[in-house]
Amino acid sequence: MDIIFAKKAEGILTVIRDWDGSSCDAGNGTITLVFLILALVACMAGLASCLAGLHHVRVYRHDSLSSAATASLIAWLLTLLAMG
Repeated sequence: MDIIFAKKAEGILTVIRDWDGSSCDAGNGTITLVFLILALVACMAGLASCLAGLHHVRVYRHDSLSSAATASLIAWLLTLLAMG
């Protein structure tokens, strides 16, 4: 029952309707929106890190190791940033 309605105005989300029907506008929930967006970006960076790691396991060369390690470090740092 988690229906999220988002109205986009001037590039930012202005209204989010939660499961209980209450709403928070950009003035009150800006930090929550920032952490939500950071969490989604960290999730995608983690997925890219997993794909880079699987590619490294497949080819197993030192140049693929450096790209996989860099991707995993970036994903880990974004995850720490998303935790607040």
